[in-house]
Amino acid sequence: MWATQRERRRRTAADPTLLLTLCFLKRDHPTVVIRELYLKLTVCAVRAATQGRVLVLEGLEKAERNVLPVLNNLLENREMQLEDGRFLMSRFAFSHYSYSARLEHTKEELDLWKIVRVSEDFRVIALGLPVPKYKGNPLDPPLRSRFQARDVYYLPFKDQLELLYTVGPNVAAERVSQLLSLATTLCSQESSDLGLPDFPVDNLLPALHVLNAFPMLSSQQLVQRLYPYNSILGKDGRTAVEGVLGKFELLDGLRRPAPSAILSVSRTKDLEGHADVSLRVADKEIAFQVPIGIKETRPPNSSPTFISTPSHAQLMAEMMQSHMVKDICLIGAKGCGKSVIAKEFAQMLGYSIEPLMLYQVNTDRPVSSSLELHAF
Repeated sequence: MWATQRERRRRTAADPTLLLTLCFLKRDHPTVVIRELYLKLTVCAVRAATQGRVLVLEGLEKAERNVLPVLNNLLENREMQLEDGRFLMSRFAFSHYSYSARLEHTKEELDLWKIVRVSEDFRVIALGLPVPKYKGNPLDPPLRSRFQARDVYYLPFKDQLELLYTVGPNVAAERVSQLLSLATTLCSQESSDLGLPDFPVDNLLPALHVLNAFPMLSSQQLVQRLYPYNSILGKDGRTAVEGVLGKFELLDGLRRPAPSAILSVSRTKDLEGHADVSLRVADKEIAFQVPIGIKETRPPNSSPTFISTPSHAQLMAEMMQSHMVKDICLIGAKGCGKSVIAKEFAQMLGYSIEPLMLYQVNTDRPVSSSLELHAF
């Protein structure tokens, strides 16, 4: 699941790579947002530059054009003027300056100038989607020229198929091939012309882990978790996707059993940070392990404030399956019970809840809607 704020800080401190996600939460006052992002960008860039780390700019296509130029001079000349009076200087210029300045000035005078050396190990990696085909802002030509571009595409079909075979030995080879063929078709130009979003091919690997542990799971149910077309597409889109599912004989949602309930949750004794979970699937009881939080776990159906229904029990059993290998996101209409399900699931696995408010805004209009995301 999503890490808590404390866990994220701990991981960042231990990891030599600084990760900065550029995402705009637009509000009524865009200048305030730009100011906040500028400060965050400056702090991360300065830490990476002075400590010789890697600065990763993720989601570059989401950044406004007037924010990223702050990095231009740092990327090209390794120089940057900071608001606190410090000045970042490249190692070559710093060496020359330091030698000549020491001949004419005292150390106290040099310290007052606040010249900071940029490490020779400083590197910047920018990750982004091509615009167009995807929504976002194209890169400024000056900024784009600072990078060497590489198009990271999916593995070839044959290589991807061999990789999936290795992680799903309990899954029939024909079934694995059908799932990969579906994913490849939904990423084709023909599907894009129909307005269908790309299939997350990279998530087939963890999906095969789930299918390997639950061979009786429906392929259609698995696809629905990776590609929730019933929730995100209109009638024509759903018809197109179901046509592709039928073409590869993956419309088996009614013929295969689904997990119906969580039977038990208990902390694993010999593996820290994990719990032993058992699910009921048809007339079988299947046990596996999932990650858990730092709080005490709680048996299912033991909350005095949560009244479970058969649909709730099935949903949380499916969430437990997915949590075995990946993070999960609940999608549903307002008031359908996402928050209640998320809290019950978190308490069962000993997670802490951290609500985050996200805003969806047009560029020239005030806030139009909000979404509450539970991170735990």
